[in-house]
Amino acid sequence: QQKRPVTMASIAAPLRRSRRVKIAVGYSLLSFGMVEAYYHKMEKLKTVDPKIEQKYKPFARMDKENWSRWKFYLGSLTVFPKLLVFLPTTLTMIGGLKYATRGIDTSQPLPAETREKVKKYLRNWLKITCLIFGIKINIDDRRTEEDKEKFAPIIVGNHISWFDTWFLAGSEFCPSFLGRGSVRKLPLVSSAADALQTIFFKRSSAEDRRAALNAALERQELIWENREYPQMCLFPEGTTTNGTELLKFQKGAFVGGYPIQPIVFQYPLDETVTADYTLVSMVPHFFIYAGQLSHIVNVTILPIYEPSHEEQIDWELFAENVRDIIAQVGEMEKGDFSARHNLEYEGILLEKYGIDL
Repeated sequence: QQKRPVTMASIAAPLRRSRRVKIAVGYSLLSFGMVEAYYHKMEKLKTVDPKIEQKYKPFARMDKENWSRWKFYLGSLTVFPKLLVFLPTTLTMIGGLKYATRGIDTSQPLPAETREKVKKYLRNWLKITCLIFGIKINIDDRRTEEDKEKFAPIIVGNHISWFDTWFLAGSEFCPSFLGRGSVRKLPLVSSAADALQTIFFKRSSAEDRRAALNAALERQELIWENREYPQMCLFPEGTTTNGTELLKFQKGAFVGGYPIQPIVFQYPLDETVTADYTLVSMVPHFFIYAGQLSHIVNVTILPIYEPSHEEQIDWELFAENVRDIIAQVGEMEKGDFSARHNLEYEGILLEKYGIDL
């Protein structure tokens, strides 16, 4: 029997197959390794006393009984291909924002043309991001045409997920935010925050918090008077929850007495990993959450709330009335919890269970 001649192609073919096998194995091991590192920490939450969880219900993980190692493993295999598209898309968006705002002091009002470019880049980025990660956004806009002609300098909403800010940045509102000073140290995020004209603050001391409040009130006044700055979004709960209960509102959005644009976010609670990242830091949460095939986000845009004279002079009355509306629309309970209780709960988990996520 005549032997086939040895050629470079016949030698290279098995090598290519071997290389592909090695890449596939290495990729799988890397994905599984990341899941294992995160899952080992997250699994500790299953040991928490249910009575303690009930006591701090708005901050407890409602999805932990749905967690499954093999589901996380399978999901992790889809994450890196998604990231291969998401990261270049995000870099392109950041590059566009930096180009659009080049040579411009973003602490001052942006030219109208620049502002439109910023909105366009963020709007397109949000659309592509939703396609990559299978995110379906259901928007229930309850404003009339007359409502849409009104103006509110402040957007207020409940805060559940990092996606809340992603949606708002790519939405028709494209507001500025009040962000922690640490955001400025994040290379990509800081560029987007600057283009959105974010006000950065520290909250390590009472003096820092007063300074942040004064800066927010000053910006609100400028927005209301000349509308040259974008609307400002404030999450008055001061932290994130699992979406079952609405916390007490802080005064930053209400003490100025300006009209409010309420927005309500709702996410399904029956997913393997829910959208809230309470007790789980953003990176591991994003990695495991992105491994799911699809997600649903329900957003309700309510008519502008114009405060009465009584509400303008009593910010607590104003805040409570807006809180009533958001809680009712979002089907959330109202209790006496505040952002302080979240820190208290995290302290108990660390001291009693050694959980530091």
